[in-house]
Amino acid sequence: MRNQFATTTFKAKREALDALVSIWKKSVKAVEGVEGVNWALSIQPFPVAYSSKSASIGGNVLGLNPEQDGPMILVLVSYTWAREEDDEVITAAAQKLVKGIDENMDDMGCGSRFKYLNYAADWQDPFAGYGEENIAFLKGVAWKYDPEGIFQTRCPGGFKVSNERFLGNDRNQANHSIPLKIQADALIFYGWLRTIYLAGLVLRPFSWRPERRRERAYLLRHQPSSHSE
Repeated sequence: MRNQFATTTFKAKREALDALVSIWKKSVKAVEGVEGVNWALSIQPFPVAYSSKSASIGGNVLGLNPEQDGPMILVLVSYTWAREEDDEVITAAAQKLVKGIDENMDDMGCGSRFKYLNYAADWQDPFAGYGEENIAFLKGVAWKYDPEGIFQTRCPGGFKVSNERFLGNDRNQANHSIPLKIQADALIFYGWLRTIYLAGLVLRPFSWRPERRRERAYLLRHQPSSHSE
């Protein structure tokens, strides 16, 4: 089975929940012909308590403001299907569904830019809702504690604050991405580590230390005899 999931968020209102269910029901038709499809919608409450607690100790980097956002609803669209040939069809259906939810919620005054990163699909932009100030802060933390960019370049998957794709539409911000020199240095460093590791595997059988050889010889010489007198 193949699977994917996507997400969005909106302000909690009864009419917004009714609209969500209606939009999802209409989306089912687009995936009816997909073999082995499981087209699921989950909703999770996102109470003010979450963001208000962080606000009391200095705020958060997610761009959430309890006074402006109020309680919200977190939406998880999860779907599985059987054949690789249907990847494009089902992904397009999911994109259309999420876009339809967002547009309807904006029209109702319930929209939110927040996208929960752990639920976001690779075609979504969870950093867009964080705000430029928070993104700059996250980048500063990354460069302070990971100046070589190892976690930004050598850890596959997920969303990286260094990735130009997640800086919005302003391509003038591209200078915030990891410098090529850092990427090159990280690759060289990783290459050396891998070489040392592989060399250790090859040489290990021949790496008997002198003291280990002497110890083994001593034990062999002083083994008690197995013959009884």
